[in-house]
Amino acid sequence: MSRLILLVAVAAAVAGCAGESDEVVAHVGKQTITKEQLERTVEHFGEEAKREGKPFPTEGSPGFDDAQDRLLALLVYRAELADQAEAIGLKLDDEVVERRLEAGGSTEEGEDEEGKAFARESVRAQLFYEAIYRKVTAKESGSSPEAAAKRNTVAQRYIARMKQDYASKIRYEPGYAPGS
Repeated sequence: MSRLILLVAVAAAVAGCAGESDEVVAHVGKQTITKEQLERTVEHFGEEAKREGKPFPTEGSPGFDDAQDRLLALLVYRAELADQAEAIGLKLDDEVVERRLEAGGSTEEGEDEEGKAFARESVRAQLFYEAIYRKVTAKESGSSPEAAAKRNTVAQRYIARMKQDYASKIRYEPGYAPGS
């Protein structure tokens, strides 16, 4: 019996630790954005800025909250795309993402796992956008510049409506709403 209690206690402790890293900062439709995703994104852009010799605000410094808000907005947009793709029946399998990464050389030699994860999520968002674009512009045919412009206009309007619709489907956890 004491073994069972010990196992339950250990499981609860492990679950508690996992829960901290999975803390949700925003809900976007059926998608969630975790604190870990936001921290990884902030860290990624901080490292990118450093590699490029550009300044990036450190936590607690002026401008950090603005940078974090902008990066959370990026994650919200990606979640909107993923949620919308799911809503209109589009599926994206991890193999497709990996093939695009390999084809595009989107990961650098020696890049850490967090950098690879960020690249993977960037490619996933791009693929969702492309799939949505193809689906909403399927009725627009032709290869002329005018036809291409028409497809772009249709897609831009669709994305604008999508973002407007999602404005009411985004819920930030306390302390994470833009400007808070």
